[in-house]
Amino acid sequence: MEIKIYSIFDNKAEAFMLPFFMHRDAEAMRAIATTAMDDQSTIYHHPLDYTLYRIGVFDNTNGAFVADRQEIGTAFYIRKMIGNLNAQPEDNDEVSDET
Repeated sequence: MEIKIYSIFDNKAEAFMLPFFMHRDAEAMRAIATTAMDDQSTIYHHPLDYTLYRIGVFDNTNGAFVADRQEIGTAFYIRKMIGNLNAQPEDNDEVSDET
């Protein structure tokens, strides 16, 4: 099974943080969004300084790593996108079933 490898690039330090593993980009985005919404984290205070990258794939059946660096988005963008998805409609907002 292939497991994707991610890392957060710190634009100010000009370095990648230690990598972490997730099955899908959406999981990695959720993880960084959670951190970016935690007011105790550095990412929360400086979300434009951090960018999420998928840096490769690990195949756990044969132990192979394949490098594949692709930018996913800044912590600011991901926090905003995930935050908007998690937003609940206000009582006075009209919710329509029309498509």
